[in-house]
Amino acid sequence: MKKIIYSLLAIFSILCTFAFSACQSGGDSGIELLYGEKYIHYLDVNEENQRYFLFNKDGTAQFYCEYHGSEIKHYTLHLIYEPVVEENTIFCFFDSIEYADDHETGKISSYEQYTILCSKNIIMTSDGIQYIAESYLAKIPNFGK
Repeated sequence: MKKIIYSLLAIFSILCTFAFSACQSGGDSGIELLYGEKYIHYLDVNEENQRYFLFNKDGTAQFYCEYHGSEIKHYTLHLIYEPVVEENTIFCFFDSIEYADDHETGKISSYEQYTILCSKNIIMTSDGIQYIAESYLAKIPNFGK
């Protein structure tokens, strides 16, 4: 009986080691992201002016808004993010903002924050908006056409 228990514990230990290393393979944060690459708002993939996230390994991120619809919104939101590896989620919080000279719409709140579900090629904010990694768009050539 002891041999069976020890064998099960050994198998469990090995599985936990593999699971932990798989979670840690996505970079320094342990989240599987493409660092330094644009994650573009799904409605903007074929647009000149885009909204997109850009993540850095150091725990910082930027959200760029180059939206020129009926209102001109043109700013860069600097964020600090906290990863939750087990959930493949990150929490992003306001750090600072830079407005472009042509920005016409109101000011952004310092309470700006995002909860983002992550995968390597697609991220989704808690309000259901999907952002697609720029390099992944080549694999879905008819999307947005």
